[in-house]
Amino acid sequence: LVEAKKKGKSGLKGAFEEVGGGNDGQVTREEMVKYLSRAGYPGNASGLFDLVDVDNEGLITKKEFGAMTQENFIKQGPVRAFKFFLSKHFGSVDDAFQSLDDSGDKQLSEKEFVETIEKLGYEGDATIVYRCLDEDTN
Repeated sequence: LVEAKKKGKSGLKGAFEEVGGGNDGQVTREEMVKYLSRAGYPGNASGLFDLVDVDNEGLITKKEFGAMTQENFIKQGPVRAFKFFLSKHFGSVDDAFQSLDDSGDKQLSEKEFVETIEKLGYEGDATIVYRCLDEDTN
């Protein structure tokens, strides 16, 4: 937002345009990573893109960009990414749960959950996903 403001643009619309959404109404991964790198963003720019790209289409729309400001957006991101992973690997949440529940006790401990999904090749932070989903402690 600071860079957008320097160029006379303001608000989310200005930031969206500055990141790369000005010409075609969408931001590509390349545009966002390049912009954030130039701006000195210290985090994982590609990972941030994945978090904001809610529909996993490889483009950030104005709606997705604006959604970043909503309450619980960060918590929803890991859950959304995990849901996408489950749908690709299992087809349904029930099938996934049965597969993840090695002990067959219809419960998943954090250790059991993390170890199992990491073995399956999940690239996100399994511990964060578990803690987002564990309603007993939230």
